[in-house]
Amino acid sequence: MSNNKDGFFAVNDSKFQRALDLGLNAGISYLTLACGTGGSNCDSGWSVHAIEKYTGISRGRAKKSIQDLYD
Repeated sequence: MSNNKDGFFAVNDSKFQRALDLGLNAGISYLTLACGTGGSNCDSGWSVHAIEKYTGISRGRAKKSIQDLYD
């Protein structure tokens, strides 16, 4: 994953597919969290709040999707 100040970012397609295999909410959450990665492209400063704010996924479902991705 990578991003820059212009808002462009890219994700590894096989990892995104694995997230989608967990469900649409997990896939969307993966992309949302990817938007918040820093220079390391490993750690995201974004959280459940960002998923809720930018996607409309409820807080509970966003929290579950992050846990599914983590597991």
